[in-house]
Amino acid sequence: MGVNENIFDVVIVGAGPVGLIAANLLGGYGIKTLLVEKE
Repeated sequence: MGVNENIFDVVIVGAGPVGLIAANLLGGYGIKTLLVEKE
């Protein structure tokens, strides 16, 4: 059985306006981005 690893280049904490824009821009450049929100 293989190991399932999720490796991200960037982790953004907070899905407010700036977090969403940053995640969108980084994803558009092919950068693996994780966006984390508390709710």
